[in-house]
Parts: sequence; structure tokens; C-alpha cells
Amino acid sequence: MTNPLNVQYPESRSWRAWCSPLDNEPAHPRVDNAASTAENRTRNKTQELSCPEERPSDDKVCERPAQRHLFVRTLRSLPIVHTFMKTLTLPRFPRPLHLVDVDNLMGDPRVIDDEVIDHWLDEYRYASGYRPGDHAIVGTGCNGRHAFAVQRCWQPARIVRRPGPDGADEALIEAAVTEAERGRYSHFIIGSGDHRFADLHDTLVDRGYPVWVVSRPRALSRRLRERAGDRVLYLPDTGLI
Repeated sequence: MTNPLNVQYPESRSWRAWCSPLDNEPAHPRVDNAASTAENRTRNKTQELSCPEERPSDDKVCERPAQRHLFVRTLRSLPIVHTFMKTLTLPRFPRPLHLVDVDNLMGDPRVIDDEVIDHWLDEYRYASGYRPGDHAIVGTGCNGRHAFAVQRCWQPARIVRRPGPDGADEALIEAAVTEAERGRYSHFIIGSGDHRFADLHDTLVDRGYPVWVVSRPRALSRRLRERAGDRVLYLPDTGLI
């Protein structure tokens, strides 16, 4: 019978002869074929991890010496621990809330000219120290074209409207009280000289907020001027319409 793989068997077929003298592991037949050699290596490696069983031919067990026990560490996927970041408490930078009564600053609630509105809004922003990132609430009357023109000239601002002769003032006062209760701002700047904002000034001060007033000199009421004291910033009266 031919041996196509050229397998060379040991002289003795007893179990003791099949055991390697070094590690007492079964010595598989040597195969010259490269593929079979790789398969045998894989088989040997698998058998090293398992304890050999008894062979009925010799009634003896090929035991592995104690000093050569292999400790196989089972690789398990570590549980993924989701660490939820706590809400970071960032340092609170001083951010004011601007309460702008644009009708009082310009003196006419019917202006729809963008150049005139831009002029007075620029004057206010310069006098109040407005910076990008500040929040502003602008109150206007019930004139739709006027409110749209103001919003077009100062798009980041929040526009509040209410019908009536003092609708803009009431809308601004209610918005200011709501924001004061939330505690989101460090101080308030009232852009108006109307006497109705004197009570708002007292309310904000009682809550612990510093309050400044920005107004034209001739449009600032005596009552509000007395409340504000030295925290009044004046706009120029030139170019009044």
C-alpha cells in the first residue's frame, strides 16, 4: 500500500512510544506535507490546553507535570461603563439684559425709515456699552410696519408688542420681571426715560440687581432720574425727529 503523504510512524506502536519524552504529550506522526504540518501544529496547541485522557491500550494516563500546568486566562469583553458627565458649572460672566423702549428713544412710534432707526439704535448701543452676546428686549407699539422695521434693524433682539398707548412699556415691564425671577442676568439696563419704568427700577433693585438707565436728557422723567441717581447714561439730543 502506497503512502502518498510520506508519513513516518515510530517503530513501536505502544502508547509510551507515542509520548514525547520532554512534555509527555502525544507525538503525532511527522508529515512532510506543509498543509498537514500546519494542521498538526494547530492540533498540538489545542491539546496543550486540555488534559489528556486515559488510553485503553496502556491503562495509563500521560499526565502533565505540575510545574508545567498552563493557566489559561479567559478573555472576556469588559463591560462598557457609560460615564455621564455632570452638568458643568461654568463661571457666570456678567451679561446684562437691555430693556429698550425704542419709541421713547426716538420720540416717534411711527418711524419706519431704516436709517433713522439704525441711527438711534447705534447711539443706544454705544452709550450702553452693548457687546455682541448681550441680550436685548425691544418694545414697540402696535404699528406693524414700525415693529417690522425695528426688528429688521436689530435682528438679534427680542421684539415685544402690545396695543394701547402704553402697550410697549407694559410688555417690557412684564418681560423684565419674568427674567428677573429666572436669575439669568447680572444687571439690567433700561433704555427709556418714561416714568412708568421707575417702579420697575425699584422692583429690580429690591431683588438685588444693579440697574442703569439710558435716555435722552429731555426725555428722562424726574421720577426715574431720582431713582437711578448717578447710574444714568445720556444719549445726544441732536438729530431729533
